Amino acid sequence: MAPRWPSFNNTAVADGPLLIIPQLPWVLPPNQLDKVQGYVKFEGIKFRYPTRPEVPILQGIDLEIKPGQTVALVGPSGCGKSTTVSLLQRFYDPLEGRVLVDGHDIKEVHT
Repeated sequence: MAPRWPSFNNTAVADGPLLIIPQLPWVLPPNQLDKVQGYVKFEGIKFRYPTRPEVPILQGIDLEIKPGQTVALVGPSGCGKSTTVSLLQRFYDPLEGRVLVDGHDIKEVHT
């Protein structure tokens, strides 16, 4: 791990805060689907927090994450990194678009 740490540290400093999406079984309990492969797709996601509807947070996000792929969301404070994970965890629903896990809309799976 030591040889990778300097590179990780430089990336976090150079590009802003780093948020790594946790492995899918932690996010979506496997008992909600017969078997979770881990394919995640965000399609046309638009989102504003209910407490601040005048501030757009996500404005048409499209993102595909393949099973086993490591993804890091990097950007300045307030750009939507944590919000993206919160949508996957279904703390919120998008105003537009869909979040899919293995081709299933999580609105229909994670109830």
